[in-house]
Amino acid sequence: RPVTNRNDKTLGTHKEIPTEFGKLMKLTELKMNGNQLNGTIPGELGNLILLNRLWLFNNIISGEIPIEFGRLVNLVDLDLSNNQLDGTVPSELNLLPKLILVQLDGNNVISGNLTALQSFCNEPCNILSDMNGKCIDANNGTTGQQLRMYDCNAWGDSVNQVFVRPNSSDLRLQLLNTRLCLEAPTITLSDCNDGDNQKWIYTRDQELVPLYGATLCLDISGADSNNFASLIVFDCNRQSNQRWIGKTGFLI
Repeated sequence: RPVTNRNDKTLGTHKEIPTEFGKLMKLTELKMNGNQLNGTIPGELGNLILLNRLWLFNNIISGEIPIEFGRLVNLVDLDLSNNQLDGTVPSELNLLPKLILVQLDGNNVISGNLTALQSFCNEPCNILSDMNGKCIDANNGTTGQQLRMYDCNAWGDSVNQVFVRPNSSDLRLQLLNTRLCLEAPTITLSDCNDGDNQKWIYTRDQELVPLYGATLCLDISGADSNNFASLIVFDCNRQSNQRWIGKTGFLI
């Protein structure tokens, strides 16, 4: 069960993060923000290879970011802001395939940089499969519409294949000229909301991963290369039917 920032603050205040947390191997979320935790971040947290969200912001933690964080291969969201951290950002963080949300502001001087994280459809784009070059298609573009794969169309013919992020920091994929967003796990269009099932991470492996499930990927079911092939979320496997390309200005 994830450790969350509960109102009872089970760790108390002015305490250090227990090294024993590194033994909670099934942990997927660790939220200890605003607990007045001090000391350093234990490198043992790098053992939590299923962890996708780590929030330690608004504490008084000092020292450096552990190099062991380079083992957190499923980490999507890392927030260490408003502490007393210093030192160098471990270069190993640049190799984490799913890491996209990083907050380090409000600390002492931290040197080093993370390489630019992947942007995806910050401008209106078609979403093409790396497997066959077909596009995700919204058919008639209505609420509840099941998305499928189809030959890519010219934008002048249809915008039911055109998606966009509402803004550069928004993780939703919105069908152009509508208020409908791509939603998991059903892979349908639904009224845009703030739910994690409408937020999509674009990884360095060209995967589209729903924020609620860091080990799941948008997948062409059965690697079907035909028109009308269905879309699902499935365990990430780095196959071509889970790799996606955002193409801006396709076939205008």
